[in-house]
Amino acid sequence: MKETRRKGFNFYRSYYDVYNELEDADKLTFIEALLNKQFLDIDPDNLKGMTKFAWISQYNSIDQQVKGYKSKTKDPMQGGEVGGGLRGDLTPCLQEKEKGKEKGKEKEKQQQQDGVYKSVEVIVEDYKNNERIIEAVLKNGQQLAFSKEDLFLKLEDFVLHLESTGDIVKQEKEFKSHFLNWLRVKKKLSLEKSTKPTPAEKVFGAYFEEANTIAKQLNNLTILKDEENKRIGG
Repeated sequence: MKETRRKGFNFYRSYYDVYNELEDADKLTFIEALLNKQFLDIDPDNLKGMTKFAWISQYNSIDQQVKGYKSKTKDPMQGGEVGGGLRGDLTPCLQEKEKGKEKGKEKEKQQQQDGVYKSVEVIVEDYKNNERIIEAVLKNGQQLAFSKEDLFLKLEDFVLHLESTGDIVKQEKEFKSHFLNWLRVKKKLSLEKSTKPTPAEKVFGAYFEEANTIAKQLNNLTILKDEENKRIGG
């Protein structure tokens, strides 16, 4: 039995999709490679044909999951010892320095993740689980979404828009920026549509303006007639 400290991992829909495209004989090889990578960080060296192609198409997502687990838990995997045992012996000053280094590494890691191209499906899952981003969008004062549920519905519409244009691989930072701009455009179009008169309103407005003009003319004629009658009567 292979030793591992990892308890589990997120099995993305994209893994399942490429798995189903494989022949039965290749499915076991693909799943074994996936499990060995996720639990032991062992890269396969025996993949061929469509199995190799399927692995390459998902490797970036799989590798990012493993790196994220190792960074968070300090587990070197493959039977190594978990690090960080001496942290409790550091002085308060050194502990603060260590915390600063960790924050710097986290920032660097986030920048690296933002620069990595991922499938839109993977980015969306990360987006939905990021409460900080969701709260920022809902409370930025632009009223781009009314609730978390409303934001997720608009996120699904945005994904459909990307799929219709073939834009299904993006960087995280690019995706977030594109989504916000898309929300702003949608809101602007919605406001313009709500204030733009309908064809019926345009016709009614034209009749009303013409009727108003005729009414003014009749009123002027009435005034002139009254003045004429006064002069005759006088």
